[in-house]
Amino acid sequence: MAEKGYINDRRYADEIVYSYMICKCYGPRRVKQELYKRGVKGQTAETALENASEGLYERLLSVIEKKYADYLDDPDDKRAVDKVKNALVRMGYDYSDINSAINDFSINNKGEIICLLKSDLFHWAVRKILWIRKECYIKYVREAMSL
Repeated sequence: MAEKGYINDRRYADEIVYSYMICKCYGPRRVKQELYKRGVKGQTAETALENASEGLYERLLSVIEKKYADYLDDPDDKRAVDKVKNALVRMGYDYSDINSAINDFSINNKGEIICLLKSDLFHWAVRKILWIRKECYIKYVREAMSL
């Protein structure tokens, strides 16, 4: 069966790596653990991991932005930052990559927040949102009183 291509450990390993590393954004350690759990070991597992290791840091940053940005609003909140770090370690990322990604994320977000706060557009947007909320609240009260 292996001669006809029905059984192919390399292809199986590539599919597992794609599923866990690219789709689910797990880190290399977690993916390697999944490969071992499914019986793919040795050179086959290492080759599959090396093929998908490009863009690892960008995937880590995207996970931080999508899932953990709220926890990192205040970089001085050590407990929240530790929660994020522990979650990313459980996802299979290296601690050194996590630290540098969190530092990059914090630096980038500080610059964006300062620019937003300085702009008049930010203040206009806040006033507009508050006005819309006020109008919706007035409409809701009027409808409730008419019942």
